[in-house]
Amino acid sequence: LFLANHAVRAGQRRRRRSAVMVGSQEEKQLTQAATYGTAAADENGERDFESTVCFQPGSLSFRLLILVFACLLGFGPYFCFDQPSVLQAYFENGKNDPDKPGLGLSSTQYNLLYAVCSWSECALVLFAGVFLDKFGNRIGLLLFSGMCALGASLFALGATFNYYPLLLIGRTIFGAGLGSVCVSQNKLVAVWFKGKELALAFGVTLAFSRLGSVLNFLMSPSFCAKHGLKATLWGGAILCVTGLISAIIASSLDIYGSKKLGRQAAQQAASKKVKFSDIQHFGIIYWMICACICFFYNAIFPFQADSTHFIEIKYDMSDTLAARAAGCVYYVAMVACPLLGFAIDRIGKRGFLILGSSLATIPVFVMLGFTHVTPWFPVTLLGCTYSVAATSLWPTIALVVPENLLGSAMGVVFCLQMLAIGICNLVV
Repeated sequence: LFLANHAVRAGQRRRRRSAVMVGSQEEKQLTQAATYGTAAADENGERDFESTVCFQPGSLSFRLLILVFACLLGFGPYFCFDQPSVLQAYFENGKNDPDKPGLGLSSTQYNLLYAVCSWSECALVLFAGVFLDKFGNRIGLLLFSGMCALGASLFALGATFNYYPLLLIGRTIFGAGLGSVCVSQNKLVAVWFKGKELALAFGVTLAFSRLGSVLNFLMSPSFCAKHGLKATLWGGAILCVTGLISAIIASSLDIYGSKKLGRQAAQQAASKKVKFSDIQHFGIIYWMICACICFFYNAIFPFQADSTHFIEIKYDMSDTLAARAAGCVYYVAMVACPLLGFAIDRIGKRGFLILGSSLATIPVFVMLGFTHVTPWFPVTLLGCTYSVAATSLWPTIALVVPENLLGSAMGVVFCLQMLAIGICNLVV
């Protein structure tokens, strides 16, 4: 972020010097428009360089402020999403187990918790994308963050009373909100960072979401051993409530910034034209990106759902150590995604990076399945390939789809992705 800030401010200083040297009113207006947006250069050219003032809409500092709250949107939901994975023994052990008293679920019942989460994401996220394009991102942020908080709370309540149907209801509502929150988050970032630090911004949001997953893998097993399964799940629900508060703040900033930049009228006019049938007009490149995301993520997430238990059994590790080894995917992503995003903004070559990361994933599963190499190496390599693919794929959607259809485009991708993952979870 420091490097990005330095580069942007250096460009601003060069443009200001150019405007002073040329001295023409037209040059000044063009410079303001390039720095602040088209609303910056008013008819008389009297508006100064507001983008250089901290926290003025259009400035880097304002975009970073939006980015902070966009990151917090996904922190709690991603923490909760993988909680069953690291606490699998507590879900499957009986309540009278002397070491890890749990809920006594069968393996099928446990994997169904992930399957219903993926299917509910798939069912709602397609309509959520169109909803965001039609009615605006602000309502969607509040609605879908609220669904995550409600679903996580019901899931924790189901564990409290050991009532399996309530566990399924909670995960279903949580899954419906999770995919839609991701779409809202991605659209918010794409609108404010398109043409600027787009890949970097996507990398930072992805890293912060994975920070939630990392802290889950690091903290949940030890916290659960000390305080029990119920307290651990309620802690995750509280983090989702924090995400709801962040959604309120992010919506307020989005409304304020759009009004100041004069974007609101144009956005409302474009949203009225959005129809569900617009999906059929997406180009072939968009559908190829969809296919890449579906196939790649279908190799990652189903494995992560059972990775802790798999590593614990195959490599004879304790559940705490196995959870930390499985979390290496997210440890690497948390650090690498912002750095890779910064680099991709400058070098491009997204197609080559997507191809290379996909090919590099093949030996990971060969090592895990057919060798006894320490799991730390292949899982860390999986984190590297995941980071490269994620920071290359998601920003590309914003480059090939019109802004007023961005929510629909993101919704279609998440729908297809979650449908495939839900099927694969049951197959596993």
